[in-house]
Amino acid sequence: MFRRSRLSLIAGLSIAALGLTACGGGGAGPGADGGPVKISFWHSASGAAGDSLNQQIAAFNEAQSGKIQVEAIYQGTYESSMAKLANAVQSGATPALMQASDIFTGYMIDSKLTVPAQDLAAKEGSYDFEDLAPAVKNYYTVDGQVRSMPYQISQPVLVLNLDVLAKAGLTPEDVPTDLSGLLSTASKIKRDSGIAGMSFFVNTWWNEQFTASYGLNYCTPDNGVQGQDATAFKYTDPKQVETWTTLQDLVREGTMVNTGSDATASVGAFTSGAAAMSLVSSGAIGNIVKTGVNFAVKPFPVSAADGGVVPGGNSLWVIGKDRSSAEQKAAWELSRYLGSTEVQTKNFVDSGYLPTTLSAAKAVASPTPQQQALLDQLANSKPTTATAGCHSGALGEARQALQPVLESMLGGGDVRAIFAEQESKAKDIISRYQQRAGK
Repeated sequence: MFRRSRLSLIAGLSIAALGLTACGGGGAGPGADGGPVKISFWHSASGAAGDSLNQQIAAFNEAQSGKIQVEAIYQGTYESSMAKLANAVQSGATPALMQASDIFTGYMIDSKLTVPAQDLAAKEGSYDFEDLAPAVKNYYTVDGQVRSMPYQISQPVLVLNLDVLAKAGLTPEDVPTDLSGLLSTASKIKRDSGIAGMSFFVNTWWNEQFTASYGLNYCTPDNGVQGQDATAFKYTDPKQVETWTTLQDLVREGTMVNTGSDATASVGAFTSGAAAMSLVSSGAIGNIVKTGVNFAVKPFPVSAADGGVVPGGNSLWVIGKDRSSAEQKAAWELSRYLGSTEVQTKNFVDSGYLPTTLSAAKAVASPTPQQQALLDQLANSKPTTATAGCHSGALGEARQALQPVLESMLGGGDVRAIFAEQESKAKDIISRYQQRAGK
């Protein structure tokens, strides 16, 4: 699930800490006693996605009985899990497989703890990376290689409470497909029905998605994906400033239910009928379905011909440093399984996380209208530099710095001036990160 509400722990991590030499492999040995290879898998999946993952691990262990035994361990938020990884490197108790959110992609590569997925496929067992959905492959390809196994992939979408929308005399077809039109519609709903047009939880992820929807890069040069490391973040484009200024207005008018950084509260406002629309991660759809609310899914509003959305979610990283070849092989076998058509199809139906492969998307039988909307958005997503998202190991720390500023900014203030100050601070963050990483 999309979980970026707190980044408080990432500041405590450092490339130096991750680069320390571990002393021996932690956990069970690689079947030295003639038994199965035992590996640990650290993850951050909870709710419907967590339930689905536990079922998948149980099925894998049963199929691999006597050969591989996986212990899946929930480690809390992505940030908490990464902090524990840093500690584990120093104590020699790293997991064989690590689930990390998309923002840690650059960080995991820079740490040099992991083995590229494409290298493992060539050595330990093939995987058809050409079957990955183009938008997914675009995000997880760095320097020409798919570096990790995409697993629970999400995209931002718009959800509509059809009963509330009807009170304002609107249908889903009346809701515009661009961001400016969406925000105007939120005001109309408030004016005509007295009910808030939108619920919204403040997160830096939205700043990145709004930026991509305009076809703009979030960090420069080229979002860090064209062979050069990113050296600065971009917050002050007129479109970015305009968007957040409008959001300020909507909060002040009572048009938008602002739940701070609480994503669950924002979804709750939507499902309870306190707001007609909401921007959510596709990974939240499974939980929304369980509430029984009458809702529709529409694509995230895109505001430029070359704009789109950045895939979120997480991927699986095989730890190479201080793990035996048998453990690496077992971890890759689990990665291949979790990236398979069977699992990816189930994952989508259970949770709303998007199928990572084209074959899994085709295998979804009788999708609901909401599911079909998700599949259509993924299929129509353009793999561009803007939609690849910012690839910098400093992204997590930059988000941590920006998050409280965005929350405060919705209460008022000069958006351009605030963003200009944060842009300067973010440049310092990325510079310090590069120094620590020896770049």
